[in-house]
Amino acid sequence: MSATDLAHQAAKRYCDAIAVRDWIVATLERLGLTAAARDPVLVDDLTAAWRRVVEEQMVQYFNPAELVDLARLYATPEAQSLMRKMVPFTTLVTPMLEAELCAWARRVVSAWTPAAPPPSP
Repeated sequence: MSATDLAHQAAKRYCDAIAVRDWIVATLERLGLTAAARDPVLVDDLTAAWRRVVEEQMVQYFNPAELVDLARLYATPEAQSLMRKMVPFTTLVTPMLEAELCAWARRVVSAWTPAAPPPSP
């Protein structure tokens, strides 16, 4: 098997090991998309597109040995448990992080707002 084939196979194994569809459904729900937009057929299409992009980019970014190790790691029971918990964890924490970011941005903007210009003569 060529290094390229090995890399593609490992990238596929990585994507097989993570809950891609669960991430997509949680994201669509968090974004407030309607039930029609979350139709299983549409979600399956989006899942396939996501996997295609991730697998292609992983092969470009990581070397074959890294991909093999990554796929091996994510196939372990411990990693599988972590990944099952990551979707609800991320769903819970993301709005909190967004609120913190917005509050920080408001503080920064208010601190950096220049003083009013002097009145015109």
